[in-house]
Amino acid sequence: MLPSSKSLIRRVALCAAVCLPLVVSACGGSSSSGTAANVWSFDGGSTTVNALGSYGTAGTAGGQPGARAQAASWHDASGRLWMFGGNGYAASGGAGELADLWRYDTATSQWTWVAGPSTTGTSGVYGTQGSSASTNWPGARDSAQTWTDAAGNFWMYGGHGVDASGTSGMLGDLWEYSAGAWTWVGGSNSAGTATSATAPGARSAAATWIDSSGNLWMFGGNGFDSNDKQGPLGDLWEYSGGKWALVGGSTLASAAGNWGLQGQAASTNVPSARYGAASWVDSSGHFWLFGGKGIDSSGKLGQLGDLWEFDPTTKSWTWVSGSALAQAIGVYGTSSVSLSGNTPGARAYATAWSDANGNLWMFGGYGVDAYGVVAPLNDLWEYSTSTGLWTWVSGSNAVNAKGSYAGSGSNSANAAGARYGATGWIDSSGRLWFFGGAGLDATPTLGDLNDLWSYTP
Repeated sequence: MLPSSKSLIRRVALCAAVCLPLVVSACGGSSSSGTAANVWSFDGGSTTVNALGSYGTAGTAGGQPGARAQAASWHDASGRLWMFGGNGYAASGGAGELADLWRYDTATSQWTWVAGPSTTGTSGVYGTQGSSASTNWPGARDSAQTWTDAAGNFWMYGGHGVDASGTSGMLGDLWEYSAGAWTWVGGSNSAGTATSATAPGARSAAATWIDSSGNLWMFGGNGFDSNDKQGPLGDLWEYSGGKWALVGGSTLASAAGNWGLQGQAASTNVPSARYGAASWVDSSGHFWLFGGKGIDSSGKLGQLGDLWEFDPTTKSWTWVSGSALAQAIGVYGTSSVSLSGNTPGARAYATAWSDANGNLWMFGGYGVDAYGVVAPLNDLWEYSTSTGLWTWVSGSNAVNAKGSYAGSGSNSANAAGARYGATGWIDSSGRLWFFGGAGLDATPTLGDLNDLWSYTP
């Protein structure tokens, strides 16, 4: 069973030896260096869990982030990754919530510690709402919601972390990062705020999308509803013109969904309350949602494996495929072959990307394998929005696959270990990247990772 949102990343000792089940790997391509297609490249970081960060000098390339999971991330117009916080390891000490800001340049293959504390558990410095200042800084946090606006500025909402008074809990603050400085835009500087008629409450691990006009859409998460009760949420919000608007769904925690008829859009359809779902935007501007941990059609809480599509123009949901019941096993079929029966197992905290063709990619997460076992996964899936078919591309169809670090560059013997909560992005050349997460190293030991991987489809 997936740990609760509070215990998932806030753990004292996660590194325990794990026995490996049968691993059926399906990695295409041939052994080579460079960026061969359909082969993973191990691009840096430690091959063992719980590595400390190496910060160096702020603003100077050459550092290395410590192991972490559930970090906030963005990518800029140059395809560089920006990463804030997460739960993991700073320059010294044990694991905790972080507030450091890092940048990875794919052209130079270097990390830069941009700014922020090199320690865990720091409080937020909010300053004056609406005013940018070099002294402003969000508190340490993980599982925040992020997006990038049309001007290239970074935005961050909530997560689980530390407020202005040093209190730890669910956050509902809205921040913008522009021109090297943070602005506290809105929301509360205190943890645990409830949902209102005009603004979402404090929450973490919600699904987010950006529409063609640059507006943010946010669904669910684990947080506080309109009755100040904490649990999985099923409300849909839009942030546009500096204001939040409740578009649909329930303002009460643990809300039931309405799946309707599979493949048919309807105004009455709505996904159930959930957090940790994978989300994408396709080439038509439609939003997609897969799984997460939440309420199934029988009212049970568990890992979900349903796929949804949302049209922001008509504001209607379609249940596309997957089971409406929790804990559905994965149906893998044959590697690299698209089949109508294929479907990923139920999972939460997977890493998701969209490619240039609008197809959806998903790696790992905490969920159910082909044998009904629940644990970290390392399977890579592609969903074609044109054919409506899933393809199991690579990785294992069993949980707890260990990492294989065969060497730098693309190598068919490389395999990223099973994990959840990794930070992912796609660069300007269409390569998929992800960093860290909570999962298994080469030993295999379970813990926080700081390895960097890339994949060229």
